[in-house]
Amino acid sequence: MIETTYVRIEKAAEMLDTDTDTLLLAALERRFRLFGLINRHLPLLTMTRPTLCKKTNRLQADWVDAGTKPVLFAYAKDECAARLLAGEPAKLCDFFMLTNMKEDLGVFHCIDPLAVLDDDDSLDLRRIFASRQQVESIRKRDSLPEKELEPVLPNPPDRTYQSPQLATLNQAAFRFWSKADQHDPTTHPGNSDVSAWLIDRGFSQSQASKAASIIRPQWAHVGRKPDA
Repeated sequence: MIETTYVRIEKAAEMLDTDTDTLLLAALERRFRLFGLINRHLPLLTMTRPTLCKKTNRLQADWVDAGTKPVLFAYAKDECAARLLAGEPAKLCDFFMLTNMKEDLGVFHCIDPLAVLDDDDSLDLRRIFASRQQVESIRKRDSLPEKELEPVLPNPPDRTYQSPQLATLNQAAFRFWSKADQHDPTTHPGNSDVSAWLIDRGFSQSQASKAASIIRPQWAHVGRKPDA
C-alpha cells in the first residue's frame, strides 16, 4: 500500500468519517492543521530568535529578509480556513513555510505579505492538504485535540507603517524580476511594461516611470532588448 506524507482535505475527511467543512472549522479553532500546495518560488521572511510567550502561547521574534526560495507545502493560517468556509479561495498570504520543527521551535519562514498582496494566484480546496500522521493520530484517538495545537503559529510582521505604494513596488519587483535570468537579457522586462502595470494600480505616469527605474536590478540589461 502506498502512503504519502500529505493527503487532500477531502481524503482526510473520508478517513475520519466526516466532511471538509468540519475539518475547516476545526482548523479555524486551531485543533487541526491544514497545508497548502504552493509549488512556487516566493519572497520569504525568516523568523529569528523565536521565543514562546507563555501568556499568549504565541511565538515572538524578529523577521529578516530571506530572499526568494522554493515553497512546496506551507502551513495554513486561520485566514485560510475562514476564506474556504466562506466559499472563497485561499490566498498566498494565508500561509507560512516551516522547517525543522523540533523542541527548539524550528525555523519559520513567512511569505512576504508586501510582495504577494496583489498576487493573482489563489488556492481552492484541491490544493488544501492535511498530514497523514495527523489524520492517523486523530483516527486512533477517535477525537480532535481538545485545545489549540502548540505552538500556535506566529503573527506575520507588522507592515501597517508602510505605505500602499511601497507595497505595490515590492509586488512589482517580485512580479517582473523574480523570474528574470540575470544572464539572459531577453527575460528582462522593459520599463514601459512595469510602468503600465503600476499606472493600472494608481501611480501617475511620472511616478510609474521613476518607480520602474528604482526597482530595476543593477544587473539588468540596459538599452534595446536583444532578439530572443
